[in-house]
Amino acid sequence: AKKKGIQNIIVSNGYIEEGTLKELLRYIDEANIDLKGFTESFYKTYCGATLAPVLRTIKQIHEHNKKSKKKCWLELTNLIIPGLNDNPQDIKNMCEWVVKTIGTDVPLHFSRFYPYYRAGDISPTPIKTLVHAQKIAQDAGIQYVYVGNVSDPELQHTYCPHCRALLVRRGGYDTTIVGLTRNTCKGCGEKIAGVF
Repeated sequence: AKKKGIQNIIVSNGYIEEGTLKELLRYIDEANIDLKGFTESFYKTYCGATLAPVLRTIKQIHEHNKKSKKKCWLELTNLIIPGLNDNPQDIKNMCEWVVKTIGTDVPLHFSRFYPYYRAGDISPTPIKTLVHAQKIAQDAGIQYVYVGNVSDPELQHTYCPHCRALLVRRGGYDTTIVGLTRNTCKGCGEKIAGVF
């Protein structure tokens, strides 16, 4: 695919051995890592795993991008499950770790949980919980924070972190660039992080 000029994207839980990831980064252009929670107890109880390897993967991709000419665009997703990983302090700790470790311009997606399979008895994530998580992330300094699995497109648009102009409008599977010239905000000239 790479030889044919096709962009390669992975969506991963981040549980990747370091050597394997190093090799994989030669071929992938974008990665979305699912940061399922931010406590070891959550990972142990609900994922049967540990948090540390996922954080190591995120850091490894970030370090690769600092050293390599061939970058891998990185985004993070956190599915917020009521009563399991929705503690505001844990979300704040996660956001502060993101800012300190990989910076403010890595997009963070908070996704709404819906009951399914073995978690069928848990209610959908309240929208106010997701909006509160978004505010926590923005207050921590993360510039591109999205709320997903919701019908409100306003929570999914991209806005300029400097002047708040609408840059990218999203609705369902439709995406329209409205306020960008290449990677620059038409309103204020701010350089916008991303792959356009």
